[in-house]
Amino acid sequence: MSIDITEMAAAVIGLMSAIITSVIVPLIKAKTSANQQAVLAALAHTAVLSAQQIYGSADGQLKKEYADNYVSRLMKRHGLTIDAGEISAAVEAALKEVKASASEGSW
Repeated sequence: MSIDITEMAAAVIGLMSAIITSVIVPLIKAKTSANQQAVLAALAHTAVLSAQQIYGSADGQLKKEYADNYVSRLMKRHGLTIDAGEISAAVEAALKEVKASASEGSW
């Protein structure tokens, strides 16, 4: 008897995405200025697209680490201090938006 955890993993990822979008992202918005939010969102979106282009079908964790590091590095370059948790949440939200756009056929 073998157990297929694919559906369970997909459900967990979906649940985590919903939690990030509905809970963590609003908390970030409350803690940052409008300018910081705009810069963070733009960098996260660019990081997600860049990671996909560079790593293609590679492991998602590798792409996530790349995107987090990319955003962190550029936020520092812009003189903005945002903690790693906020960056990670912004990257996850950008990934969700990119996936939604891709499924709508706008790519």
